Amino acid sequence: MTKIVGTLGPRSRSADIISSCLKAGMSVARFDFSWGNAEFHQETLENLKAAV
Repeated sequence: MTKIVGTLGPRSRSADIISSCLKAGMSVARFDFSWGNAEFHQETLENLKAAV
């Protein structure tokens, strides 16, 4: 089974954008921890939960 992996970052972290990505077929969300702080990524995770 093929998976579509999307990397969530500054331009793709809002719940609306994540929702659009999910509708387009994204099945795996990737976080790049080489930049940003924990609070930034926690907010992105909360947006992902809301979009799902």
